[in-house]
Amino acid sequence: MGFSLDLRARIVDSIEAKLGKEMRLNYVPVNSSNRIPLIQNGTVDIECGGTANNKTRQQQVSFSVATFVSQPRWLVLARNDLKGADDLKTVVATQGSNAVGFAQALSAQGMDLNIAQAKDHAESFLMLTSGRTVAFMEDDILLAGLRAAAPDPSALIFLPEAYDRIYYGLMFTKGGAEFKAVVDDTLKGLMASGEFTAIYDQWFTQPIPPRNENLDFAMGEALKERVANPSDAVE
Repeated sequence: MGFSLDLRARIVDSIEAKLGKEMRLNYVPVNSSNRIPLIQNGTVDIECGGTANNKTRQQQVSFSVATFVSQPRWLVLARNDLKGADDLKTVVATQGSNAVGFAQALSAQGMDLNIAQAKDHAESFLMLTSGRTVAFMEDDILLAGLRAAAPDPSALIFLPEAYDRIYYGLMFTKGGAEFKAVVDDTLKGLMASGEFTAIYDQWFTQPIPPRNENLDFAMGEALKERVANPSDAVE
């Protein structure tokens, strides 16, 4: 279940209408290591997860128009009354995450941060909530998920600053122009009709079963731009 799978369902409907027959679906679990090889060797026709589109990957596979945009941001404790990134000093990012490089670049550009590196996101989050650091940098949607699962989500807020733009899309075999056209035309239709935004709101702004956690993550301006002007381009 999930946002990308709901989009996939609409794409399957379009393909079935085009073929004039019902398809039998086979769900294949993938991970970050095998998802691209399984697309390349034809085991998987379309991957519906949280895969970032970038120029390196575009040499190996194809992507739909962007279905999500994430940005590295700072999550902080509301009680500390921090107004922006200029108020930060001791921060945390997860070892091996792209956020480490973003934080280091910001520090080199004049923020002069003391950057701790935790072994995983859970430890980074604990360092923030226990007061050992004042901010946790990571992709905003990952932070929203951690915040939603916290005992008191309202105790955690985002600072206004956002950095870079990471575009996500549905991934499929490179070179399949006809298949890409069906995928993109379906998504563009959903975006134009408003159904895409309704599906987004269902998953990102309302309680999600079975735990009824609410990501409280309204569509950002970067994604709104892509809904208004669908594209698979990356910056």
